[in-house]
Amino acid sequence: MGSCAQGAQAALYVEPGASPHTFDTSSERYEFLYESLQKRGRIVGGTGIRGTRSPHSARTRAGHYTVGGRVAMNVDPAGLDAWLPRILGAAESSDSFALAESLPSFGVLVDRVTETFEYTDCVVNQAMFHGKAGPEDGEPELIEMVLDLIGKTEVANTSAPSVSLSTAANATPYVFSDSALTLQSGSREVKEWWLLISNHIQPRWVNSLSATQLCPRDRTVILRTRLPYDTDTDDLYGQALAGATGSLALTNGNLGTTFTFGTLQVPDESPIVRGKTEIDLFLTLTARMTGTTRELVVTNDSVA
Repeated sequence: MGSCAQGAQAALYVEPGASPHTFDTSSERYEFLYESLQKRGRIVGGTGIRGTRSPHSARTRAGHYTVGGRVAMNVDPAGLDAWLPRILGAAESSDSFALAESLPSFGVLVDRVTETFEYTDCVVNQAMFHGKAGPEDGEPELIEMVLDLIGKTEVANTSAPSVSLSTAANATPYVFSDSALTLQSGSREVKEWWLLISNHIQPRWVNSLSATQLCPRDRTVILRTRLPYDTDTDDLYGQALAGATGSLALTNGNLGTTFTFGTLQVPDESPIVRGKTEIDLFLTLTARMTGTTRELVVTNDSVA
């Protein structure tokens, strides 16, 4: 009888740069909450007319396959130093991370206990950051980051390196109380927020069953917030089309991460009464360029 492949025993590693990836003691290792990276194949054919309703296996071929999925983890300053260039495109410059037109690739290795699976030349299709005030059932106060990754190929049985998880101060995760939201030049109380950065990756298959290129074709930055609807936030309903600057900061002692937006445009979304509970104001804010100022710049101070 086989032994259990228990998720608690899994491990996840990242190797910067394009393939071939060499996973060794210099590779990055991350604590994670869950992952869904996988190869998804297709079988094509078998639909021709043969004088019977029974399709024949001899008329089928392997079709192209996709590689990708999600990785969720709690956010910390040290990890963001590595992930922000992959999400935004540009390398760090004195704690500042800017947007770029291209994205760096990297390899991911998942040790699923029974077998390891390597995913080559991955890029970040979407990154979603989420924070919610607690305590509420099933909702931890730790800030979460969910990465949607797209890769080219899957390789089985790559050797997993011997890399320990960091216990340094800058690897301590952020909690919701570290959040500070500024909108319309004012500090705002917020119950929950989501920040979505989407690179809209378009895979290309040319003379290959695996993707040959992963092309970023657009970029969307959306901040979604849930605020108490009171006299401190009622001015946020009915904003001007031009929008206004804003920021979302996470601070833990002398460590901090700040997302600064060019301008945030907000379509009207009226508050509603859901019952005998506090009325909330939901805002869906889209970050866009204003003048030559990009829609998003991130600063991340990870030096404890």
